[in-house]
Amino acid sequence: MRVTFLFLLLTGAVFPVFGSDADVQCPKLPDDSGYVWEWVFHVDYGYCVGRVQKTKQPAFDIGITRLYGVMPPDMVEAETSFVKAGSVSGQPVRWYRASGNVGSKTLVYRTFTLLDQENPRYGRYLSVSVYATSESQMNERLHVLERTKYPYQLSSTQSGP
Repeated sequence: MRVTFLFLLLTGAVFPVFGSDADVQCPKLPDDSGYVWEWVFHVDYGYCVGRVQKTKQPAFDIGITRLYGVMPPDMVEAETSFVKAGSVSGQPVRWYRASGNVGSKTLVYRTFTLLDQENPRYGRYLSVSVYATSESQMNERLHVLERTKYPYQLSSTQSGP
């Protein structure tokens, strides 16, 4: 048993969970949104995957990360890929078209937003990706994310996840 746990720990094992754990770890979706959360736990971090309730296809993923040191260069999109301003659970964000998405039939928008603007050394970032097959589907999914509710304030200096 200990050997198995050590192996999982060393390999960065992933543990996806639907249901109650996802409900605790993920923001509250609007009633009758048509989406369910999957909580994906890695040994060193976790994130929520919003899936279409009927098909279980991924629609968006959301997580709050802490960065220590330099931000990975692929996390900040070029200003030329800016699409529009918006919000996620009341937090203002800027949506960017994901790089490497040229010629793909799937639209991918991303944001990587510093939380706690008044205390940037705290290092919490809201990371969100949204996947869609059309602009109208993208807008509907962005609207769902706007209406999600975290049980705490995202932008304050109080501690979150």
